[in-house]
Amino acid sequence: MSRTKLEEKYGPGKWGDDNWDSTVHFATLRGEYISLEAVQAAFVFLLLAGLLILSLAVFLLRRSRRDALRPLPLIATLVAAFSMAAAMVNRFVSSMLNLHAATVTLYNYITLILANIFEQVSLCLLFFVFYAVIHLFRCRIVKADTKTFLVTKYVHWLFVGLFSALVIVDWSWFILCENSLVHDEYAYYTQSEKWAKIDCSRCILFWLAAWEIAGSVCYLGIMASRNLCGARIKMSMYFFIAASGFFLATNFLFFIWDILSYKRFLDNEGYADNGETSSGTSLSATASKGGQAVQEVLRFIFVLGSFFGLALCYWKFPGSESSSEEIEAGIKNRCIDRSGMKPREMDATQPMTTTTKKDKDLSEADYANVVLEADGVNAMNDKQNSTSMIPEIDGSKGIVEADDANLPAC
Repeated sequence: MSRTKLEEKYGPGKWGDDNWDSTVHFATLRGEYISLEAVQAAFVFLLLAGLLILSLAVFLLRRSRRDALRPLPLIATLVAAFSMAAAMVNRFVSSMLNLHAATVTLYNYITLILANIFEQVSLCLLFFVFYAVIHLFRCRIVKADTKTFLVTKYVHWLFVGLFSALVIVDWSWFILCENSLVHDEYAYYTQSEKWAKIDCSRCILFWLAAWEIAGSVCYLGIMASRNLCGARIKMSMYFFIAASGFFLATNFLFFIWDILSYKRFLDNEGYADNGETSSGTSLSATASKGGQAVQEVLRFIFVLGSFFGLALCYWKFPGSESSSEEIEAGIKNRCIDRSGMKPREMDATQPMTTTTKKDKDLSEADYANVVLEADGVNAMNDKQNSTSMIPEIDGSKGIVEADDANLPAC
């Protein structure tokens, strides 16, 4: 597009060459503008503090839960949290400069560049984390390494590689546009249109991939509810479902905001004759500032919810050594029997306890019998008295369990 057409579309503009040492003065905010900017800065700071606290929690979980979880997802979660925190630091600095109407050099654009790249790196790492944890749950719940699951695993890692390449391309174009904004606005408008299309494409792909993650997690949640899994892994799955929901909402937020920003750019937001920006047919300045404040509030909720859900998921994820504990819990809850076979129905009015000895395995009592349970009383006397009636505390009588030599197995 020629300069004449650009000037017709965007206005005369300031087409002179600047350099990074040139100074700019942030406009003084008044009234509702300063309130909206203060809301942005406050929620950016709250998100920064929350991410640092959750990073410490994940670090402690990495030391205590390394027997249950593979180290790579935990390390990736830590790096993603620190990367998002670094993005919030740069956004907070930019908000403070705007609030105080500071006079700075054009190097302040670097804060926007760093915030953009750190945020995208964090999202890309979160995709890796969610895919890795999905496969961990699949190994614990489904256990069958079918061809479909193997193909799905390779497709997920292909997605991670594709997203990484797309983030690199996106950030490269963003740096080029910011450099053009400093040196030559003519080049800025020609390059920013291409960058906006790349960035919107990335947001759309991230949003669709987040839908796929949410679907996979819900499928595993259904499988866990139908399977004889322990309560610990089910609770971990519930937290993981919540984290995937917040992650989907996060990507949807970025998707909507980038599409609206691209539409605003196409709606002729250029420079007027006096050098001030003009919105054309796009949103008013107040609506735009209000939209940014709402975005920061929702970002705080969704991003913090994603990391908090992952931290709770790691906390409840069972270790490999807890399989025997889960079997004992299943026996106490009457989900499975001693042989590990399928569940069997029992009368809810009949109490059931399990008495074991070190060198003997006792068979279960039948449904009509009641097993005696008392504190501090040895219910097993000897084989001769094993079938005798022993009074319980309330005066009723029960039948004590016998070993395999005296009672036939059920």
